[in-house]
Amino acid sequence: MQILSGSAHGLRLAVPRGTRVRPTSARVRTSLFSILAGTVPDARVADLFAGCGALGIEALSRGAVACTFIENARPALAALRDNLRRAHLTSQAAVLAADAFAAIPLLEAAEHPPLDIVFLDPPYPILLHDRPRVLALMEALAASPALAPHSLFVVQHDSRVVLPDLLGPLAATDRRGYGATTLTFLEHPQGSPN
Repeated sequence: MQILSGSAHGLRLAVPRGTRVRPTSARVRTSLFSILAGTVPDARVADLFAGCGALGIEALSRGAVACTFIENARPALAALRDNLRRAHLTSQAAVLAADAFAAIPLLEAAEHPPLDIVFLDPPYPILLHDRPRVLALMEALAASPALAPHSLFVVQHDSRVVLPDLLGPLAATDRRGYGATTLTFLEHPQGSPN
């Protein structure tokens, strides 16, 4: 697994073995960042359920100005911090060792401008078996002052899960399927289209 484009292009990411970390495939990341294209440069990003940090690091490599990574598994945190160091992106990153379901107060306490893009890649079993909990997190986060009015959510999930078209202040604007994986894009109604 490696970074596909930008300042850290070609960097091989450390991925902890024997954990539940399931990094986003190169095919899905290529498509995702092609869709986001002009949205990523100068964006402030959060990567929830970050794992080894593939999505957030790819965003930083492609010009995002800052990324807050939220992960609570120790092996994944160690890999994430090592990946950021080797990518020379630590100065643009905040790594919060926390459960993503407790992320909102942490993001609101951070002293930075509101977030533009939120990546959510929860372990697939969580969305399959505890969907209401993930949807509640997304709805609460979408209403938080930690997010910019035009913020965009990108949720990577098992294709057997269909996220609602409307979720609090968010509306689904796009869905892309890649075999067992689906990307669902949700925006505030006043957000600009991709």
